[in-house]
Amino acid sequence: MPQFLSNSLFLTQRYKQTRTDITEPKIKKGRCEWVISRSLCYYRLFDLTAIPVAQRAHVLTHRIKQWSVFSHYGQYIVWQKEKAQVWIWNQERCDTLQQDLMLSVKNVVYIPETLLKLKSENEFVIVKLSEGYEMQVWLNGYLSASHWLDHSPSNVEIASFQRKHKLNNSTSIEHIDTSELLEKPWGKNKRGVQLGIVYAEKTVNYSIILILFSVLCWQITSIWKWKQATTDVLQQIDILSEETAQILDARNQVLKNLEIIEQLHTLVRFPTQLEIMLAAAKSLPTKSARFVEWDYQLDSLSITIQSISIDPILYVTAFQKAPFFENVTIENTSKKDELKVRMNIVEIK
Repeated sequence: MPQFLSNSLFLTQRYKQTRTDITEPKIKKGRCEWVISRSLCYYRLFDLTAIPVAQRAHVLTHRIKQWSVFSHYGQYIVWQKEKAQVWIWNQERCDTLQQDLMLSVKNVVYIPETLLKLKSENEFVIVKLSEGYEMQVWLNGYLSASHWLDHSPSNVEIASFQRKHKLNNSTSIEHIDTSELLEKPWGKNKRGVQLGIVYAEKTVNYSIILILFSVLCWQITSIWKWKQATTDVLQQIDILSEETAQILDARNQVLKNLEIIEQLHTLVRFPTQLEIMLAAAKSLPTKSARFVEWDYQLDSLSITIQSISIDPILYVTAFQKAPFFENVTIENTSKKDELKVRMNIVEIK
């Protein structure tokens, strides 16, 4: 094979997506990899021991849909025996960024950042990432638990994580501090259960059935019950799929509504009531002053103040200088030690 053709076949162009930017490869040739920062991923370990092997892929797909916070998500699944290590992310965001970059590659390989860091066996690990840190619990070679933080975890956060996952405080902690990524992920992305496992299980089952049938005829009844149990599981899966279909549709509609609300907030935004309360409290000119009544609307505020010394001009000046307020007016009340202050709320620009 010519040298230039061999190089082009084995080259890898690796894009790195974080919360704030995209790092593009210097050489844009060869296989395209899209590394997704751990801060943009959700991780969960699914134990499917109780599910028949041939049905695990279907059940896992259903459970991921229930767990996902995204209406359109990408996924990376690493199977290890009866357990599935699953990462998901917002696929719509990735597609938008690729359109902005005018990336025309058809087969993009998506890889969560965790899979390009060192793998452990039975340890509690703290890994430094491109963004923040990840606390990991490894059991028998699979990632049992994971939690991402945007800062180096404190002793309190480490202890809380250990208690949550039933680890002793004396458990040793390994720190992995390297900015380098592995050339290949430590686990392959497999959407279904390994076919070899299914085939092996079926072969073993058939062999056992034939042997037992030739030796003990009464085993036929047990085999029939096993098949009946499998049928019941399939029926339960179908019922579960129908029951949750409406829930998933409603969840997707809520997500769309939240996007619309966020877009509306960007058009017109007033300060939150907590911000207004803080600004009003800081504007009180005397220590003896306190709020008696509070009437807040979206663009206006009316408060009644009680104080030993009531000076209307002093209060108008104080609130007029505060952020968020304008058109401040004063009204007297029936009590000598009280006055009512009315003002308009200013939009945040």
